[in-house]
Amino acid sequence: MTPRYHHILFDLDGTLLQSEKGIFRAFRHALSRMELPPAGDSLLRKCIGPSLSECFKQHFGLNDTDTSLAVQYYREYYSIKGKFENHLYPGIREALQQLADGGTHLHLATSKSTALARDILEEKGIHAMFGAIQGSSPDTPLAGKADIIANVLRDRNLNPADCLMVGDREHDILGARAHGMASAGVLYGYGDEQELIGQGADYLVDAPDQLPVLILEDGAPFRTARTNRPSHSTSQMHIS
Repeated sequence: MTPRYHHILFDLDGTLLQSEKGIFRAFRHALSRMELPPAGDSLLRKCIGPSLSECFKQHFGLNDTDTSLAVQYYREYYSIKGKFENHLYPGIREALQQLADGGTHLHLATSKSTALARDILEEKGIHAMFGAIQGSSPDTPLAGKADIIANVLRDRNLNPADCLMVGDREHDILGARAHGMASAGVLYGYGDEQELIGQGADYLVDAPDQLPVLILEDGAPFRTARTNRPSHSTSQMHIS
């Protein structure tokens, strides 16, 4: 069996982890410390995926100085409690093991700090499955998901044509496209089908157990072939 792609880059929140509990509590802690009104779940869901700075600026109208302080308050809670207030999506552990057993190499590309990402993977007992574990750095913050993906590619000397980015938000899809890399949008996370299709995801999957089918079973049947994606690609497939 020859994998469709040999290197799989995974997002963390909304792809491997159902993590809104800790993230919401960290945001509410930060907003309280900033003496700002509390935010509802629907707004905070939009903040799962993008960088913290982007969220505080875009959704709460903070300037650079206040954003830095809000990020500090967020991490004050998240680094102690919030990082463990989550769980793996059902079927993810098994899907990762199938992919590893099938000859693919797994990597992590997340907007979280690298240190937090390592802590979470270790706590979940899956860190040994991953080669590169790349996130942001508080000292040298990266501009976006494309930068994080670039670091994985550089660290492992990877050819983007042999890689697949798997994520649940538009930032994952756009980050992959910036490198000419294929992407799979997962519909069980915090984004939605319209968002993922709109940014040009090559594949859509409904559940974790479909990932090994997509990646390992070349020629596997796909329910739907879509052509309404950007002109740089020719098809879009939805597996279920």
